[in-house]
Amino acid sequence: MKKNSIIWGLIFMLMSHYVLYAQLPCGKPDVSYQEELITQKLIQQYKSYSTQDGLLYGITYIAVKPHFVRTDAGITDLNMGAFNNAIAICNQYFINAGIQFYICGTSSNTPNYINKTAMYNWNTTAFNRDSITAANNVNNAHNIYFSNSLGGVGGFSFGMTQSKTNNRTFILNAQTDDNKTLAHELGHYFNLSHTFNNSASSNISLRELVTRNSTEISPRVSSNCLTTGDFVCDTPADPYNLNGGELSSCNESGDGITVVDANGDHFMPSSLNIMNYYFCSPYNFSRGQYARINAALAVNNTPNPDVNNRYTLDCAETAQNVATNVVLTNLSTGVSSGVSITWTDNSNVETGYIIERSITSSTEGFVAIGGVDADIVNFVDRNVVRNMTYYYRVKASNTKENYNTVIPAITTPAICGPLQTSACISNGNINVFKIVNNTGITILDNSNSGCSSNSYGDFTNLASPTMNAGKAYNFSMKTGYLNGYYPQHIGIWIDANQDNDFDDVGEMIYQSSGSGVMYGTTQIDGVFTIPAMTNVGNIRLRIRSKAQYEGIVTSPCDANNSGETEDYLLSVVKSITVNNSPALLCPSNNTTSLNFNINYIANADNNFTVELSDANGVFGQTPLVVGSGTMSPITITMPNTAESASLYKLRVKGSSPVIMGNESVSFGYGIATATLSLLSKGVISAGDSSLLRITFVGAKPYAFVLSNGKTVTGITTDTYDFYVKPIASTNFTIVSASGSCGVANVTGSVGVSVIPYCVPLYTSVCSPSSTTAKIAINRVWLQNSTNRILLDNDNSNCSSDNFSDYTNLTAPVLKGDSIYTVNVKGYYGSNGYYSQYFSVWIDYNKNNSFADAGELVWQSPTSGYSLSGTFTIPNTTLQGNTRMRVRSRSGSAPTDPCANYYYGEGEDYSVNLFQLISVGGDVSGSARICPNINNNTLTLSGQTGDILKWQSADNINFSPATDIENTTNTLNTQNVASTKYYRAVVKYSTAPVAYSSIATLTVSSPPSVSSTLVTVNYGNFVNLQATGCMGVLVWQKKMGGSVVMPISPKCSEKYFAQCIETNGGTSCLTGNSPDVFLKVIPSGEELTSITSGNWESPSTWSIGRSPQNGDLVIIRPNDTVTITTATAAAQCLEVGEATNLQFSTPASKLSLGY
Repeated sequence: MKKNSIIWGLIFMLMSHYVLYAQLPCGKPDVSYQEELITQKLIQQYKSYSTQDGLLYGITYIAVKPHFVRTDAGITDLNMGAFNNAIAICNQYFINAGIQFYICGTSSNTPNYINKTAMYNWNTTAFNRDSITAANNVNNAHNIYFSNSLGGVGGFSFGMTQSKTNNRTFILNAQTDDNKTLAHELGHYFNLSHTFNNSASSNISLRELVTRNSTEISPRVSSNCLTTGDFVCDTPADPYNLNGGELSSCNESGDGITVVDANGDHFMPSSLNIMNYYFCSPYNFSRGQYARINAALAVNNTPNPDVNNRYTLDCAETAQNVATNVVLTNLSTGVSSGVSITWTDNSNVETGYIIERSITSSTEGFVAIGGVDADIVNFVDRNVVRNMTYYYRVKASNTKENYNTVIPAITTPAICGPLQTSACISNGNINVFKIVNNTGITILDNSNSGCSSNSYGDFTNLASPTMNAGKAYNFSMKTGYLNGYYPQHIGIWIDANQDNDFDDVGEMIYQSSGSGVMYGTTQIDGVFTIPAMTNVGNIRLRIRSKAQYEGIVTSPCDANNSGETEDYLLSVVKSITVNNSPALLCPSNNTTSLNFNINYIANADNNFTVELSDANGVFGQTPLVVGSGTMSPITITMPNTAESASLYKLRVKGSSPVIMGNESVSFGYGIATATLSLLSKGVISAGDSSLLRITFVGAKPYAFVLSNGKTVTGITTDTYDFYVKPIASTNFTIVSASGSCGVANVTGSVGVSVIPYCVPLYTSVCSPSSTTAKIAINRVWLQNSTNRILLDNDNSNCSSDNFSDYTNLTAPVLKGDSIYTVNVKGYYGSNGYYSQYFSVWIDYNKNNSFADAGELVWQSPTSGYSLSGTFTIPNTTLQGNTRMRVRSRSGSAPTDPCANYYYGEGEDYSVNLFQLISVGGDVSGSARICPNINNNTLTLSGQTGDILKWQSADNINFSPATDIENTTNTLNTQNVASTKYYRAVVKYSTAPVAYSSIATLTVSSPPSVSSTLVTVNYGNFVNLQATGCMGVLVWQKKMGGSVVMPISPKCSEKYFAQCIETNGGTSCLTGNSPDVFLKVIPSGEELTSITSGNWESPSTWSIGRSPQNGDLVIIRPNDTVTITTATAAAQCLEVGEATNLQFSTPASKLSLGY
């Protein structure tokens, strides 16, 4: 039963990374306040009972049942190892709610397999989800279904409502153990909403505000966190569904969010909350969410009054032998890189194993860290820190607390091991690492090292290069190759003070940024300096890489998702370290002192000389000596011939022994020069920014004043980059600048143009001065159906930014008029032309965007030099001036009005749209509702003209119609009792009124029966039939009491049907169906009284004998029948009005039935 395999325990790496969007979203819709009120009432109704039973204290164990959907041939890409791992992840998240999950079943019946290709691929036209889950659900555990596809979402679940129909969750195979999806959907199961719930509601008052102050002073609006959003006040408001409402990074400061709330407050949503759509770890629930989870659990733990709709979560755990011989081993004796856990499997019914860890003791503080499949007896925990004692225990995943009895402990090595969440790949690793001294000699060369085991290479066994503290060294690194490359950032650290960590100030000695990355055959070349305070002796050096798209390398130990880590030993020896660069050197004051340290004892005849580099920071064969002395500090003097520059350096050289010190940092000298230039975006959209740069040459620090009033002082770098955000087109210049040596010379000016739309981007710049062929637009003209030219821009050539704003040119067009023809011609240069594709957009709804449906009005199907196409202006567009965009592109037609293409050009023009008709528009919000307990919002869109009123009617012909005084585009309806039809009345200018589309609120109706009379022989079963129920069908006796079909009645009786429907989250009971009279044919005969008399007298009855067992007895109205014995009997008795059944003595009695 034992398998020799290792499962990497990487599930809980505390890593910070950029926002990931690879996972599919959740299928849970927004929850309204009205729906939340129903949930709150249910929670409050049952919470007190569950609290009295003590169910909210200690650990509550919840059973889960996995259902794996496979193809018809029994194929799936999911295994129980992934599911066990996912359960461990959820146990870690839900431990603070006092909840732990275990698996219901044994290895022989778990998972439950469902072979259905249509469901595996989520072809909803070929399978019925509800009928399949109803047939497979268990009623003593929570059912979790896994499939290859879920129709475009990563998962969905239903809130706890005590209904076994909702006791199910669906998860995409690919996101089973992604550290979030299953926990996210179980959050929905425990009645948690998305953090961005209702964030894009058309009713602004339903959007959650940032403030948590319940007593804001007008005009500010007080907190509404209890009535909208996710209804939890300790989760920040999240505008995810709004345009401009998405985070651009994983920090908690609102990066990338541009929208504000109704108070004008900026959103700062949590990127780490499990109930959002960001994949930023470490994930968490808030305290308020844990409280809501416990309240939902209280609801679930109270039995449903409907016995047919009950379920529990207490599936019996599987009795089995515990794991024994749990052995712990450090993966490395040198660094804390992980702990290997092995055990002996003594069971043959386990569904897998859950591994738990504690840093407290062997008896408490345990948290699940991972899970493995049945028969696996190994696990590696890589989420460990250095010099820490850990305790581990193992249990079968289909048990609650069936742990190994002996709890072992282990202490990790003193040096941290680097964490890695994915395996090293040969085109994303460190394949070459070299160190070169200042004489050009390679002192360390580790080439073609490939991918190390577990993405960590311990090369401390290589010969240690001798290096000087305080000295700079060149290095180079290169990645491997495998069908391409992954550009990588790097970071380098040394343990300078030999305290077994890399955390001290100055111990990170290199960090790449920007475009300075390893990229295949292009190695990264850099310089690092051994800190002057570095101890003498063997010093550990660590290098790390990770993919450029994940950002710069910041930690020597924390988890990276890619790349590799390598350790080396350096032998650090005597050195001379320059402590400072000259504070201020000018032609009028060219003398200063230089301080330096040495980490050795110099000989008595030693002399130090200070050498000066050239203006570019390079030391030649015979650098200029600017000072000398026998100890620090040494006075230096800049030569009168030195030019103004910013890159001068100094270094100190000892003569006995001969030791060359490190180079100082660069310093400036002379009168400064400041030059203004544009780095990016000379044409910007409204609200966007342009990046400018001022380049300085001379002595620091620098200062400047810009023409917009921006003033900056104390600049200690030779370039200063900054953003400007003009509200209108602006020309920027430097008004004044200075350096340490006085007023600086200033040059350069930058013009920034501002337009209210996105600016189309291109990588390859089109040169307007070039006469050769270029991919650009040279002419655009627009014609109507009579070939009249409405706009013509000829010989426009191309702009330096590949975009021109020609909105001063306007074409008048009539909406809904005949066909318009757009003509576009490329540029023809001295050597011919390039074939191009063209596309045209018009901002019909004038929302400063071309992204709406239908706004791409023409796209050339082929490429060419001069092309044309036709389009018609829809009647539904807004009237007045709007913008038309024309773009060109090589290779394929432009599909996006703003995206970055490599070649091409964009041009904008104006079109004036005229409107002469009313357009009613479309009403959305049709729904099936429960009678008298409903609240719905109907929304009108796409109309042209003013909304005069709304109308309602009982029929689709609106005959008659009832006017509703409402001139807004939304109509709120409440407590509608019967099916209603709604429409809006719209009128534009003098045009006739128009009616919108019709929205229908369909009220749930009673079921229908096919027959009101059903006959059945006594002793037989019968199924009463009813149709038209869109929920749960329930049968009731007319005389009271519910029944479950089929039934075998003893006597004739009337029945009726009802339907329990759930509409919009609200459950309701429909009216009664017509009565069904179930006529039971007795096993004996039918006797009817023909006169008043004794029961035992044959003359009283229609067939001339007295009743007996099995007979149906009918006593006519106004007849009186007297029972005189204790043996009177019949199967059933039917009596009419004014019937009198008497008993002559106390001993007289009547026995009915058998």
